[in-house]
Amino acid sequence: MNQGKMLSAALKSWPACVNHLNKSADMTTETPKKSGRPKVDWHERAKQAYNYALLGADDTQIAKLIGISESTLENAKQEKPGFAKAIKSGRIQAAAEVAASLYRRCSGFQETEVTTREIKSPTGEIISVETVTIAREVPPDTDACVFWLTNRRPDLWRNTVEVEHTGKAYQPDDEESKKEAAAC
Repeated sequence: MNQGKMLSAALKSWPACVNHLNKSADMTTETPKKSGRPKVDWHERAKQAYNYALLGADDTQIAKLIGISESTLENAKQEKPGFAKAIKSGRIQAAAEVAASLYRRCSGFQETEVTTREIKSPTGEIISVETVTIAREVPPDTDACVFWLTNRRPDLWRNTVEVEHTGKAYQPDDEESKKEAAAC
């Protein structure tokens, strides 16, 4: 057979051979498994940390709840600004909501309550449904006021009084006074 004909026949069958080899290679070799620790989805963990901070969790609790160690949490806060910001934002928002609620309680407020009641016949059938709106005023709460003021202005509203003693301490001079003091 002529070399040209042999080369031409080989070139024609070449793609089929290559495709067959590639297919068999795909079937027999598995994708190499990644070694080491699995990747951490820090975006998802930041959302979780934000929610836990909003609920009042401290760093130890947040680490435990999202499944990482405290040292990993501290490293993430330093290395991933978005993660640290999520925790800080959760804490700030929670504190702001509590402060707003406490202030509202200190100053008093109005609230509206909407209730529905069914009007029934003597046989138990519902004749009509009536919606009743009740507006009431909640007066200021003095305990909330004291708490607010002692925490916001401790220089003016303190629960403890500081006493400064300027004289000398009592020291008995005679033997009889010393015996009485020792007997107590």
